[in-house]
Amino acid sequence: MAFLIGGANSKTDDAYEVSNSLSHRGDGGLEWTPGSSTNRRTWTISMWIKNPVADTFIWGTNLSGLDYVRAEIMSDMELGFRFYYDNTVKDIHTNAVLRDPSAWYHLVWGVDTTQATDTNRVKIYMNGVQFTTAGGGGGFSTENYPVQNTDGEWGHTERHEIGGNGGGAANWPGYTAEVYYIDGTQYAASDFGEFDADSGIWKPKDAKDNLTFGTLGFFLEYKQSGTGTNSSGLGADTSGEDNHLECQDLASIDQMTDTPTNNFCTLNPIAHTTDLGLGTFSEGNCKVVTGDAGNAAHPATMGVANGKWYFEAKLSAQSGSGTNAAFVGIVGRSPLNNTHYVGGFTDAYGIDSRSGKIYHGSDSGTSFGDVYDTGDIISCAFDLDNNKLYFAEDGTWKNSSDPAAGSNGHSITAAASTQDGFYIPAVSDIGSDNQATWEVNFGNPSFAISSGNADANGYGNFEYAVPSGYYALCTKNLAEYG
Repeated sequence: MAFLIGGANSKTDDAYEVSNSLSHRGDGGLEWTPGSSTNRRTWTISMWIKNPVADTFIWGTNLSGLDYVRAEIMSDMELGFRFYYDNTVKDIHTNAVLRDPSAWYHLVWGVDTTQATDTNRVKIYMNGVQFTTAGGGGGFSTENYPVQNTDGEWGHTERHEIGGNGGGAANWPGYTAEVYYIDGTQYAASDFGEFDADSGIWKPKDAKDNLTFGTLGFFLEYKQSGTGTNSSGLGADTSGEDNHLECQDLASIDQMTDTPTNNFCTLNPIAHTTDLGLGTFSEGNCKVVTGDAGNAAHPATMGVANGKWYFEAKLSAQSGSGTNAAFVGIVGRSPLNNTHYVGGFTDAYGIDSRSGKIYHGSDSGTSFGDVYDTGDIISCAFDLDNNKLYFAEDGTWKNSSDPAAGSNGHSITAAASTQDGFYIPAVSDIGSDNQATWEVNFGNPSFAISSGNADANGYGNFEYAVPSGYYALCTKNLAEYG
């Protein structure tokens, strides 16, 4: 079995596949300034997003801080939409909140201010369901529509941004995928996605050829990794209109394979062992700086009970007045109610940077190779079919072990015997005066790698070769092996 925290829209199996997404990292966006105005009354934006964070902007445009149109995640995690023009604010906030950092959400904003009925002037959809006054989709907490025939700022001759508000503030920290801007038509969610006939899960569909993009319209698939404003850049428009967007603080490493049709594991910012050592997350939840007030284990978003799995974790920094220490390994769910480091629980196993020992609960540790230090990449392979755990340092497997052959691994308790019957990857520091910076690669690295290795199914991008029979933690692999 596989356990996904939240897991909305986490698996699709039909022919249409989304290949790439973009990690905005909180400081990277795609921008453009139209040379002339287009239809400012009727347009549609459709996109998939992952990792919503409070008080951040998904997209927007800003006329020198005055009139603007934007979409954002509010402080209470509600989805917000704002028209601001002629010193008039028109806000629409949903009752639904986007709290799941592991899920891909599909959002559509269909605007047509020419409509006589005010509720038809802005239509907002999430995962195929329209929010309505009557409570559809959860309804609205705030509902103020623009006046009929209002010319909004979207489509005007000013700075527009995907991954920000158009003014350079509170930029989007997560991922976007399948970004459509339709100039001149108000489309519905069903024009971009559909419910799976078997699972009922909302999924993307091949929509490009059935849409009229208009003069300024575009479609961002993130299939190119360059940073130029052209067909080879991350902001390449593949609609056929050639309305390419400009990269701002983006690099080729920001092109991801974590998508709505193959959702990858990341660290989970809302699951941790204690508030004492709560870490600071970044890089699309692939990086954490642990807190310095006490022990805290930071688990990932996916847990598994069987199969063979692989991930990498780079120890980017260690600091503290005491003896520096960092841990990486796997935990069950019960540690989330305790104040301990990875390896400090009965249902956990972690390797210590100070000693190279693997710790499990209150034991004194089992030697498993030498110490590791700042800059090292630790590979973790865990075999839940044979209950073995392996660690490598910069590509060399510790304890002369071989995960592919099943030799010299550290024995672990069967996942079925742990609380809730699964293990979750996790990282931590140890001690109240220590900090560790971990960059965890579940297949979409936040740090530069020199080689590039996928698993046998072609998923993931790792520094070191994935052992034969082991797989990246993503929904395609979970569906087959989890």
